[in-house]
Amino acid sequence: MMLISLPLVGSYTRTRAATTEYGGRDRVRGGGAERLEGDAHMNRLITLEFPGMARLKAFYNSAHYQLLLAIRRRAAISTLPAIQGV
Repeated sequence: MMLISLPLVGSYTRTRAATTEYGGRDRVRGGGAERLEGDAHMNRLITLEFPGMARLKAFYNSAHYQLLLAIRRRAAISTLPAIQGV
């Protein structure tokens, strides 16, 4: 994620409450990020963990997150992968 509006990012941090409603939790949030390889431009990384892909998609498609998503899209240039782990 490349931040382009710090004041808007403050509003986006309200995702924490929405995340927990769907069983999600922070794994990495904030702090500095440094690219060691590749072309991605980033100065911030947020990693969330959900109990499964279905819960992640329910969170992402929720009305609450869709409002916050509009803020994120104005506040940062980002890529949002969904990765199923073990």
